[in-house]
Amino acid sequence: MDASGSFAISNQNMNIDDQLTQLLQGMSLSGAWQSANEEPRPPMPAPKEPDTFMSDSSDSEDSTYNVRLIPHIPASSDSFTPLTPYPIPQPSRSTSPKSLAITPPYCGCGMLQAVQDQLDSDLFPTTSGDYLDIIFAHREVFYAYPQAHAMCALGFTEIAKKVETRQWRADREGDLEAVAAFRNEAWALAST
Repeated sequence: MDASGSFAISNQNMNIDDQLTQLLQGMSLSGAWQSANEEPRPPMPAPKEPDTFMSDSSDSEDSTYNVRLIPHIPASSDSFTPLTPYPIPQPSRSTSPKSLAITPPYCGCGMLQAVQDQLDSDLFPTTSGDYLDIIFAHREVFYAYPQAHAMCALGFTEIAKKVETRQWRADREGDLEAVAAFRNEAWALAST
């Protein structure tokens, strides 16, 4: 190869480099990072305040919590009756407030709440490795929109506790591995 051939190639590379430099100098990083036809997203709502019904001295691992709390519906919506799969406790005169068993609502995103519901209804197997699919699928949705998963570390911890404390059966021989995986995922989410 002669000197003129290498000069032509390097001259052509310089033109590409110069063009690329000019293109990059014309760009600006200031401004919105959304497409022109995309609507601006509303800000995320503030997290709910902790429930004042329960005292700080209550034991969160107490097994007497087994009824779901239903949110208060304002009096102005008399015609609206919410449908809920959970029973609403109706205290009678013979029932003291302490005898009503109350469970805190599930923590985490909808995916983790569905897993907790499956655990409560005794439909969640661990032998087939479904728990790994849940962890990996949750990681994908977490990385897509992390703001919606603020309580998911607590949700994974609750799932681990439920799996760890349920009775052993032949189709649950993977429970110990599932508990370790759920706790590890809770730790990883809490550290982000």
